[in-house]
Amino acid sequence: MRFCEDKIVFEFRQGPLNQAECLAQTYINIQQGDAGAQSVFSGFIRSDEKAGEFVREIEYTAYPEMVQVQIQAVLSKIVYQNHLKEAWVFHSLGRVGVGECCLIVVVYAAHRREAIQGCTALTEAIKSELPIWGKEILSNQSESWKTNY
Repeated sequence: MRFCEDKIVFEFRQGPLNQAECLAQTYINIQQGDAGAQSVFSGFIRSDEKAGEFVREIEYTAYPEMVQVQIQAVLSKIVYQNHLKEAWVFHSLGRVGVGECCLIVVVYAAHRREAIQGCTALTEAIKSELPIWGKEILSNQSESWKTNY
């Protein structure tokens, strides 16, 4: 499932993300020469300890219609405030295991400071503002809802 909003492409993919494939997809439109910097954030599943058990995977779910609304309301502002040329977000749905990639944020800007600040701001907004939830599956098969930091 993909949403395109002006300079933002947001795509949900089932299962773990393939970093090389996602990054290659972002190069398509940026080769016009107006971007001098790229910043990338990749998020992976950690084996956090919870009450003596360890996280083995996270199962992601989302409310896609509200994600689209939030892209317009929140993420678009960040793109314009940081003068980003383009922003790409890839997020997993379904189960993703420890060590696998679940989130990739790629931004292009004229200068490195804009790219780095924009990538950081987008990543924080995705984690705190978008209706995407993760259920941690622990080593004893118990489950708990993830809290984002």
